[in-house]
Parts: sequence; C-alpha cells; structure tokens
Amino acid sequence: MISSPKRNVENIRQKNLEDNQLFLQRLLMKNIRNDFLNSARSILRKDGSSHVKKKLPLQQEIVEYATRYREKLKCGKIGPFVPEWQRHIEAQKKAAEKKLLEKERMKLENERKRQEKEIKKQEILFEKELRKVERILEIEEKQKIRRAKRLRHKPSKWTVFYKNNINGNPYQRTFKPRHTKLDERIQQNLF
Repeated sequence: MISSPKRNVENIRQKNLEDNQLFLQRLLMKNIRNDFLNSARSILRKDGSSHVKKKLPLQQEIVEYATRYREKLKCGKIGPFVPEWQRHIEAQKKAAEKKLLEKERMKLENERKRQEKEIKKQEILFEKELRKVERILEIEEKQKIRRAKRLRHKPSKWTVFYKNNINGNPYQRTFKPRHTKLDERIQQNLF
C-alpha cells in the first residue's frame, strides 16, 4: 500500500499538533509547581530533617557618629528630617485647621455683632419710650400750670384801683391773694 503524499503530510501535521499540545501541558504552572514540590520534599527526606534551618541575623550595633547635624538635633536647634510628602500633608492639615478656626471665629464674630445690634435696638427703643414718657410728663405739668393760672380768681375792681392808684391804699390794707382749696392742691402737685 502506497500512501499518498497528502496523507503523509496530514499524519505529520497531526503528530506535530499532538507533540505541541503535550509540550504545552508540561509547561503549565501547575505541573511545574507540583514537580517543584515533589522535588523539594524528596530533598528534605533525603536529609532526614523535617524543618528548614533558618539563618539567624547578626545583631548589628548602630554606631552614631558625632556630627554637627546630630548635635543640633539633640540640642533642639533643628527638627528631625521630615519627607516632602509628609510635610505637604501636614501643611494641608494645618491649612484645613486654620480654615475651620477662621470659620468658627467668623461665626462667633457674627454672633457677637448680631447681639450688639439687638442690644442697641433695645437701647434705642428704651430711649424712645423714655422720651415719650418725659414728653407726656412735661405736657401734663404745662397743663397743670395753665389750669392753675386759669382758675385763680380775678382781683376785684377796688383792689386793682388801690394797687394802680398813686394815692392808693389810704386805709393801709394788705392785699393777700385769695387761696382756695383748688389752688392748694395745684401748688402741692407742682412742688
């Protein structure tokens, strides 16, 4: 049986495809990890120890050299080094705190101004009321004085004659104004 060249090429391609798939399966990470674990376990079993020895780190002493910078740090002349990003964050925090404080101060200031305005309004109203009361009292006093002047009795013709005459008062009479109870009341209220 002579096979045709076409069939040979197809067989070769089929075999290549199977070989490639097999190769790729072997390259998978799962297989590699499993192989690695198996090999690691086998190595540990061969040593006879079930745990891995850890290297102990050597304790290093920190040696501080005397420098001007360290001396200034110890004295407090300069502060410790702060990275740029941290300084930026702290500056933002300070700015935010400053804004909050400014807002609070403005609120308190506005509240104080509002209270002062209310107090001034109350004082102005109180002064207006006082003026009204004073005016009313002044008007009442003026009215009392007018009434007192109006209600006094007119002197008689003879008293007027004797007062105005040059040879008046031939009988040496003393002229006293008439006092009535109404006049006394008015005098008491005025003083």
